[in-house]
Amino acid sequence: MNCFIKGYNKKHRKDKNQICVALAANEDNIPFIHETYPGNVHDSEEFSRIVEKIINRLTELNICSENLVLF
Repeated sequence: MNCFIKGYNKKHRKDKNQICVALAANEDNIPFIHETYPGNVHDSEEFSRIVEKIINRLTELNICSENLVLF
């Protein structure tokens, strides 16, 4: 999959290829999951997909996700 795709970023630059990164970290700011996705995918679309991956990763690490807070 080619992630470098022309997109429309927050600086209104649609002429540049871009790549997006989703990163989740714990309360100590230590990352426990990351994912790259194409530059033309809106953040809100990826956010809905990554939440399940975060919960799955926490389960793999034997961490309870009941009190999960996303911000």
